[in-house]
Amino acid sequence: MLPFVVCKVLEIIPTKLQSNSEYSESIGLIAGFLGTTSITTFQRRRHLLLYMFIYCTCTHSLKMGLH
Repeated sequence: MLPFVVCKVLEIIPTKLQSNSEYSESIGLIAGFLGTTSITTFQRRRHLLLYMFIYCTCTHSLKMGLH
């Protein structure tokens, strides 16, 4: 769970350095993560989080494999 949280933070930080619309999207993701958004946004976010979890897990596994 911890690598996932770290990946989540690493995904959000670069977004904050970009445009306001992307920044708002990251805020929406955080708010949605806390359960304050609509069902449709929740479903979309759930797929995004699943993708990010898989990506982070694979990346983490590759890094561990290289060391």
